[in-house]
Amino acid sequence: MLETGTVLIRGAKQLVTLRGPQRPRRGVELQQLHTISDGALLIRNGLCEEVGPSRRVENLAAARRARVIHANGMAIIPGFIDCHAHLMAASPHPGDSGKIARELLSVTWKRHAARTRTLIEAMIRHGTTAAQLFTTGSHDQRVESKVLRVFQALQDAPLSLSEVLLVELRSSVSPAAVESILRWYSKGREAPAVAFTWDADDLAPEQLLRQLRLASAAGAPIHLHAHGATADTAIRIAAEVPVVEISHLEEASAALADNLAGTGAIATLTPSSHFHHDGPPAPARAFIQAGVPVALASHYRSGFGGSLNMQTAIALAVAVLGMSPEESLTAAIFNAACAAGCAATNGSLEIGKAADLLILKVSDYRDIPQNLGMNHVHTAIRRGEIVYQEGVVSHSGTTVDGAHYQA
Repeated sequence: MLETGTVLIRGAKQLVTLRGPQRPRRGVELQQLHTISDGALLIRNGLCEEVGPSRRVENLAAARRARVIHANGMAIIPGFIDCHAHLMAASPHPGDSGKIARELLSVTWKRHAARTRTLIEAMIRHGTTAAQLFTTGSHDQRVESKVLRVFQALQDAPLSLSEVLLVELRSSVSPAAVESILRWYSKGREAPAVAFTWDADDLAPEQLLRQLRLASAAGAPIHLHAHGATADTAIRIAAEVPVVEISHLEEASAALADNLAGTGAIATLTPSSHFHHDGPPAPARAFIQAGVPVALASHYRSGFGGSLNMQTAIALAVAVLGMSPEESLTAAIFNAACAAGCAATNGSLEIGKAADLLILKVSDYRDIPQNLGMNHVHTAIRRGEIVYQEGVVSHSGTTVDGAHYQA
């Protein structure tokens, strides 16, 4: 008799576990995927119970009573963690939030939720099993309240969602006003994460530091959006205030890589941004060589384009940023889980962690960056349940009235 809630996934040609230290990985650690040939997983109640060679796992007593999923000849990897996405309209530049606010307020939250659910489903089809979503950065609490209401309505979606309040700092906005926003957001939330963005021409570093110290004193995990000329300032600020991660960093100075490594902050790189912005890529190789923990994210922005496909981010990290396939995979999964605050449960396939994984249509993980824009996901599994499975292409079609024709 089959045991309810127990699943055996067997026969994977490659099983990438990403097991290792439960902290952001850096340097040579980014290369260590801990891959098992002919691997299998035993899942019970949504958690990994055993991970190892098929011959050993299949012979366990619990495996004989499990529902079986065959991954013969395919690669298995942990699900992607997209730690930086804007699924509701967000401005690519500080100062544009007024227009965004008007657009968001003109549409009901239910309609926003329906649109955002469509994007979430696209993320799942491309292998994202957890995502960190940012609000718009508007100082209008009506806007942020609507966005947060949408995020809450989507908690039943078949992927793990976490939220981060994005705050645009300006010289015209007093520290007291920022403090009021943080108090409002923190009410009823446990360790609410906050991200800050600013315009280098508007806010002096000492003003920025003063406001970030207030946020830090309130206990909020701090993220920094370091667009353009703000990149080097963000690195220097992270030496003064505890920062979880700094995103973008396309214009960061490679000479500051050692400084960034000393802060402990994760550098979240978004190579897909190069489809929309000129200029040099982020100095990924300098960061990695200095020991900076690097993560990858889609940086998808609703209304401004980009890609929700983390496989594309990996391919571009290899082609544009000079990262290896191994570094890119670790950055897009485990370090991304650290940036999103979910590494205790996600980001690797280890005993006791969530059974969030992908069965790929390739036999080797190194095929992922070889094909830009392709979707290699055959099956996506979250908490031991299939949430997406590739459909079959039919060689016969159906007309509008339902009659069949031969292709």
